[in-house]
Amino acid sequence: MIVLILKRIRQGRIFMPSATDRQWQRWGQVNPYYGIVGIETAEFEARWRSRFFETGKIHMDHVFAQLARYDVAPQQHGKALDFGCGAGRLLLQLVDRFDGIVGVDVSQDQLALARQNVSSDKLRSFSSLDELAGETGTFDFVNTFVVLQHIRPEQGYGIIDTLLKLLRPGGSFALHFTVGDIREKRRRLNWFRYRLPPLHWAYNISRRRPWNEPIMEMNAYDMAVVGAIMMRNDVGRFGCSLFDHTGNTGMLCVGRREPGINVLPQNMES
Repeated sequence: MIVLILKRIRQGRIFMPSATDRQWQRWGQVNPYYGIVGIETAEFEARWRSRFFETGKIHMDHVFAQLARYDVAPQQHGKALDFGCGAGRLLLQLVDRFDGIVGVDVSQDQLALARQNVSSDKLRSFSSLDELAGETGTFDFVNTFVVLQHIRPEQGYGIIDTLLKLLRPGGSFALHFTVGDIREKRRRLNWFRYRLPPLHWAYNISRRRPWNEPIMEMNAYDMAVVGAIMMRNDVGRFGCSLFDHTGNTGMLCVGRREPGINVLPQNMES
């Protein structure tokens, strides 16, 4: 039985949540909107709901302006995916842009909020990208925003690779991640806090938060690794915006899958 379970895990038929997956499953259970925007859920529902969805429109308008600016807008408007969709703030902005939309989030509680907030029969929701293995090469747009930094890179690089593989030729992407914490001392302390629970409990108490509140990790990605993943997935040109993400260097990269674009001509005489 154990051998069969391990085999199915390797085949992707059984989803095993990582440490950060479990953290975000807990955020969805105990305080979903604090996990998304740092506002207590009760206060969010009372004061911030309208503004929350307004910021979703502002962001996605910016994303599609950037896609147009770099001449990498999707060539078709069939299916779009938002990874780490949370309560559906960005999914809502894809409803009128695509024929079908997919939300993926590791938290079933967040997916329930997304289905509540995005009342469209275009929406499908899943808890893992593994469930979309049969749709490789069929999406026209994939998006993820303020998600990957909360996932450790050893898992996140695989997610980026999978998202790009889901794109059809001519499909576009918008990927957001962080590439470094400019405060070296804090970066080193956080590495230990993420892995030693008592340190995190003490951190929570020092901030007057519940002692067992989940961790909200901030992880840095290596742009050289991300670039290599893009290149092997037929991404030859893309554009990035830089911004300060609470002391971390954030990047929002947009581009398009264009097979053959990054192959240099071999005949030097022509």
